Amino acid sequence: MLVIIDPKKEKNAIREAKSLGITTVALIDTDCDPTQVDLPIPGNDDGIRSIDLIVKQLADAILAGKSDNPELMKTLPQPTPASGAKDTVAEMAEMAEKANME
Repeated sequence: MLVIIDPKKEKNAIREAKSLGITTVALIDTDCDPTQVDLPIPGNDDGIRSIDLIVKQLADAILAGKSDNPELMKTLPQPTPASGAKDTVAEMAEMAEKANME
């Protein structure tokens, strides 16, 4: 999986990931095309606080998914901003866990 913060600036990385069959996850705002990535996360891809929040949540979810302790997933802090963000992080954590099983 490839995580991208601004798909508008990282067009080449997205194109290369698609050609290699790598799943792309991206933090996107209104100036980006969400159809270019597999899992778009709506948010401010220019604001450091927004980027920090999403990257920390992704990192925690990946670590919990790799952990031998499934209870760790339940202890992850849940984001409080924009509605739907909680579902997006949970869906990404599930996808990361499924990818580890394959």
